[in-house]
Order: sequence, then structure tokens, then C-alpha cells
Amino acid sequence: MREEWTEVRDDTRQWRKGGPYTAYYESGREREQGQYERNMRNGRWRFWYDYERGFLLMRGEYIAGEMDGVWEFWMDPAHHMSTTHSDSIYTNSSGVEDSALTAHTAHQLKPHKRESYKAGKSHGLWISWHSDHQIADSANYVEGKLEGKVVTYFRDGLLASEAHYAAGALVGELKLWDKQGNRIE
Repeated sequence: MREEWTEVRDDTRQWRKGGPYTAYYESGREREQGQYERNMRNGRWRFWYDYERGFLLMRGEYIAGEMDGVWEFWMDPAHHMSTTHSDSIYTNSSGVEDSALTAHTAHQLKPHKRESYKAGKSHGLWISWHSDHQIADSANYVEGKLEGKVVTYFRDGLLASEAHYAAGALVGELKLWDKQGNRIE
């Protein structure tokens, strides 16, 4: 892997990564891009699969080297096919919006997973979708621990499970359903 970055002197006169950073796959295509500040990832970062059209793998923010805010993740386009949506837009690895989508790129429009972080810990809503964009599961975290209702769904949208958590501990029972919608006791 090839990397490009700038080094700056910090308050202790040590050289540290600072400014723009880019890493490349062996193929020469961009792998990740962001900023360093005081030798830590900071600001918006984007990561790509190793494909010509710039398929996003994930994107999100870092603050002082920790994931922070909403992070979005996309499925690997080599393992997924979808229909074309010619009125939709995605961003390639050069940051250019491109509306000329093919059957291989349409699934890139909506991430398959969204996670929220605060100072590197899971914090806020986490949600994921099946490849057909039906919701797969959702959960809420507070400072790294599950909090509130956690649900999972079958591909057809029927409820598969439901549980409630407080400070990371299960409260009450885990409820399960079969694929026909019948409660499993």
C-alpha cells in the first residue's frame, strides 16, 4: 500500500502527520482519504473498494483519532446486483458526483449500515438494511452500551426478534418469531 501525507512539527518539535492523507491499493486506486491533525485522524474520512468507478466502502468523521458522529457503510459491489436508478447520484473517489449509474452501482445509493459514535464509542442509532433495502435491524447505544429497544427483521419485513436493554443489560425477555410471523415461545 502506498501512502501520501504531510508532516508538521508539533509543540514538542516532533514531526507528526498533519494535513491531507491518501492511501492507495496496489492497483493504484485510492483506498482512503482524509486529514491528520497532531498525528491523529481528524475530520471527514472516506474509504473505497478497489474498483474503477469509486465504490464507497464507508465514510464518517474522526475527532482526535476517534470515530465520531454517523458512519455509513456500503455493500461490496462485486457481490451484489441491483436495478439501475438513472436519476440517482453517487460520489466517486475523486469526489465527483456521477449520475450515470449501471446495474452494479445502483445499490451504492443507500448504505447497508449506519452507525453512530461519540469519542470512539457506539453512541446513538445503529441501523442496517438487507440487500433489497428492507430494514434488517436497529439498535440504540449510549456510550458503548445497548439502550432501549433492539429489533431484527427477516428479509420480507416480518419481525424476527425484539429485546429491551438498559445500560447494556437485557431487561425482560428476548422475543423471537419464525418466518411465518408466529411467536416462538
